[in-house]
Amino acid sequence: MALAKNEISPTSVALSSTHVYWGNFTSNGQIRARALDLTTPVETLATSLSAPLGLSVHDGYLYWYESNRIQRIQLPKGQPELLVAGNITSMVVDDLIYYGGASGYLYRLALDGSTKVPIVQNSAGGPIQAVAAGSTHVFWQQGSAVYRMPKTGGTPQAIADASMPTGAALAVGNEYYYGVLSQVWLWDGSTKLLASDQQGPFGFAHDGQALFWVNRANPGNLRRLPTPYSLGSTQTLATDLDQPGGVASDASAVYWTNSGSGEVLRLAKGK
Repeated sequence: MALAKNEISPTSVALSSTHVYWGNFTSNGQIRARALDLTTPVETLATSLSAPLGLSVHDGYLYWYESNRIQRIQLPKGQPELLVAGNITSMVVDDLIYYGGASGYLYRLALDGSTKVPIVQNSAGGPIQAVAAGSTHVFWQQGSAVYRMPKTGGTPQAIADASMPTGAALAVGNEYYYGVLSQVWLWDGSTKLLASDQQGPFGFAHDGQALFWVNRANPGNLRRLPTPYSLGSTQTLATDLDQPGGVASDASAVYWTNSGSGEVLRLAKGK
C-alpha cells in the first residue's frame, strides 16, 4: 500500500506510534510525514536540506543528518534545531548520538547537542560508516573492517571483515547486522552468514521476530529472515521495487521507500 506518491527520491524512513517519516534525498531535500491511519495528507516538516539521511525518532524528537550537519525537530511540528556541524558520514541515535565523519573520527554527542566528545580518532582508516548502537557497545565500519567499543569509551576492537560494505547496519542488543555486496552478516560474538546471493542489502530493520532489508538492485526486492536464523530461509515479501531505500517495522507492518518511483509503502505483516 502506498502511503505517499510523487516524492522526490525518498530514502531514509522512521516511525513513531502515530506517523511515518521520510527524507527526500536531494540537494534541496525535505523531511515529510504522514499519519499511519491516513486521516491527514502528507505534511512537510523541514525544507532546504542537503540530502537528509539517518532518520530516527527518540523521546519526542525526530533526528537526521546531512553531509554537513545533524539536526532535529520536536514532534509533531517543531522548527529544525542545529545540533552539530561537520562532515557527517553516519549517525545513530540512542541514549546519546554517535556519529562518524569522513576524517575518520567517531564522536559521542548529547541529544541536545550540548556536549561533543571524540571517542575514536583514526584519520588513516578512512571515513566512519554504518554506525550502530547496541546495549553496551557502539559498532561501526572503517575501511574493510567492523569495529566495536564500549559506549563509555575504550580501545576499538576489530571484530569482522567487511570488504565491499553497503554502508547499512543495525544493532540489536549487542548483535550487529550488516551488509556487504551480496551478503548479510551477523556478529554476535562471532561472524555468521545469514544470507547470500543478495544484491546490495540495505536498510535493516528488526521486530524481534525477523530481520528485514531491501536489495537495492534495480529492480529490487524486500526480504525477511525469521528467527531462529538459518541460511537459505530468506523470504521475499515484495519484488520489482524501483531503487528501494530505507526500511522500518512496527508490530503490524513493514515500511520502505522506493527512491526511483517516489513512493513510501507499507505491507501488513502476514500478507
